[in-house]
Amino acid sequence: MDCHNSGATLTQTNPTGDSLFYLPENSTLQNCNIGNLHIAPAGPHPDNVRILNNNFSTTATSTIRFYYGAHDFLIEGNTNINGFSIGSVAANTSGIIRNNTFYFHNIGNNDLFSIEAGAEVDHLVVASNTFESHVTTDVSPFLIFITGDSTSFVTNTVRFLATPHSNLRYALI
Repeated sequence: MDCHNSGATLTQTNPTGDSLFYLPENSTLQNCNIGNLHIAPAGPHPDNVRILNNNFSTTATSTIRFYYGAHDFLIEGNTNINGFSIGSVAANTSGIIRNNTFYFHNIGNNDLFSIEAGAEVDHLVVASNTFESHVTTDVSPFLIFITGDSTSFVTNTVRFLATPHSNLRYALI
């Protein structure tokens, strides 16, 4: 799906429950405005999922969730991603997450960027992203939490655009 030059916004106007937008195998979502949606691969283990050059709303929760696994995925050039997570339900292999901006404002009490403990992750590259925290309150989630084998976290920038609460946690394990 390419929203280029259309001005299209993918959103849910009555955000109740989990609003998931599934991407099937060999699919691309690009050049869209996204609000009140959680983008996820249609699982389990789809190959070749691409999420490219989208603009996520800074006033609504819009995340990317890889709970059920994916192989050979690319997340690149997106702005204001409110959260990203890889769950411990299925394997995720050969993924690249680069040149994105993550915007943490803690709607929904979720981590900004997390790879859950126990997640099967192999050959994941997280590079040249900017992680921005706008949170000033006491929050329990992590800003960045990464576990797993064969994960590279390189040349990323973490910015606190508001004075963080002393309890804000971040960890690279």
